[in-house]
Amino acid sequence: VNAGEHLAEIEKYCQQISNELDLARSSDGNINTSLVHGNQQTIDAEELALRLYYELEETKEQCSEQREVESDIKILICNLQDDLKTLQDDMIIERGPLMSRVLARRSFRCVGLNISNSLGNEVCGTATGGVERLVASEDKHLYIFDIHTGELKHVFQGANKDKTSIIEVHGHTGIICSLFFRGIFVYSGSMDKKIMCWNVETQRRVFTARGHEATVTALFVDEAKMVSGAADTNIIVWDKENGSMIRRVQGHSSGVLTIESGPTWILSGDQDGYIFLWTNTVLHDDPLLTSVKCKKRLFHVDSKVTVARKGNLEIISGHGDGTIVIWWMKTGDILHKYNAHAGAVRALHFDSTRVVSCGSEMDIQIADSITGQLIQSLRSGEKNMKSTVHILGITFDSKQMLSVSADGKLKFWPWQTMEMKHKDRIHLFNKGDTLVKLSKEYGVAINDLMKWNDISDITKLFVGKKLVVKKADPTVLTDAERSALKKSRKEKRVLASRTPIKNTASRSSMKVVGNSLTMDSSTDDVLGKNFDPLIEESMKKLEEKLRLNEVDPSSLGARLKAESKSENMS
Repeated sequence: VNAGEHLAEIEKYCQQISNELDLARSSDGNINTSLVHGNQQTIDAEELALRLYYELEETKEQCSEQREVESDIKILICNLQDDLKTLQDDMIIERGPLMSRVLARRSFRCVGLNISNSLGNEVCGTATGGVERLVASEDKHLYIFDIHTGELKHVFQGANKDKTSIIEVHGHTGIICSLFFRGIFVYSGSMDKKIMCWNVETQRRVFTARGHEATVTALFVDEAKMVSGAADTNIIVWDKENGSMIRRVQGHSSGVLTIESGPTWILSGDQDGYIFLWTNTVLHDDPLLTSVKCKKRLFHVDSKVTVARKGNLEIISGHGDGTIVIWWMKTGDILHKYNAHAGAVRALHFDSTRVVSCGSEMDIQIADSITGQLIQSLRSGEKNMKSTVHILGITFDSKQMLSVSADGKLKFWPWQTMEMKHKDRIHLFNKGDTLVKLSKEYGVAINDLMKWNDISDITKLFVGKKLVVKKADPTVLTDAERSALKKSRKEKRVLASRTPIKNTASRSSMKVVGNSLTMDSSTDDVLGKNFDPLIEESMKKLEEKLRLNEVDPSSLGARLKAESKSENMS
């Protein structure tokens, strides 16, 4: 019997009592009734009136309570319908035809990379205090893998929801939607509204936490507490040792999708695009966390916040439209924003110099955290129009980056092989291109184009030639500039070797003046006195032309030979 039918029955019974009570009050004799004991019996009208009065009051109270239950159920149904719509929108990609092949292979939904490894600057877990394990979920089940070999170590099995079973259920009865891995403990949140903690060493469940009224969508565990967010819009702070509830935090008006915490703060993001930064006193001084309050509320675009992470001075958020925003935490101002992915940002990790993110495709984007400029794009797998495989988790240390995708592929990316340094911008010379056109297109001077690419004759440019059109570092020479400089120095050395020097009785010495080398004034000026007169005259002419930029320095040797030969013939 549902709540509505039960309320109708109580109201009907209440009306029957009211009618007989009126009859009893208006009668002086005996009355036949079945409302007192359930069977027909004759009772004195005065006694019946007294009994029916108390029965009516009790029934009215039951009726009032049932109305409240029905109202609560209607509100819950309305909320669940909203949550269901949200989940259906989020799962369109997963349930659509593009995902049919992936689902057939039982792809992972969530992945947990151990935060202890990242804190120890060794993502493989080989450092002291690290854990060489990886956790992933599929449906209601948890899988523990060796992070080096990919070997399956253990499975925490889910269970079927059976209300008639007298056996205690040890696993989740709903799809696992959130994971967190810290130390030797795995924390999982599910559509069954429960959070479970598992010990990967003993392979036992530690506790089950209950308190949310909808799917648990976000989990984080810091040094002092466990924090969760759910589709019921609530944030709950828990004792991470036993799963007991410490405090329920309210403020979001839509489902919480991401959460992070520290000893004195909580960062959360929701379906409507809002980011909340909460502060609190340390748990030791405030066991009930009565000090929790909202310090900052951020909003950029009407796009859900899928991931948000806090630094010392900034907050970095990833959104459902693929945008990544870098916020200045003190003022809430946006420092940088850039479009990183075609779909929702699934995960991100950052340090003082770079932001690494992954989205609803196989691409990993690396950006400069100072400027917000994309540095590099990496592809974790082959693009296949018949399937879409998401990268679910990503982390890095000072030596390498680690990514995990829904198809179970774990990849290591050593930083030294990814050429993270800035590169010069290159343009392939094509038909119709001119230096004037390239100058306007890239906003660079023609003289710089000629200098950077060692162009002395524009007629020798050919289709397909690589031209530097923008230097990453203005102080660093391009390959063409280095080649031209090397050639020029070689020709000067050849020229100097052909110069006859007489009477070298006194050797010259060199001394450093500032950043340059000069001849010691105490020695004889050998050079300039003993040059062949014809070559000396030719040198003076060339130096004058060089001063007026009429001669290319690289052609110095050829010009010198030609003029010297002309002088000799005359």
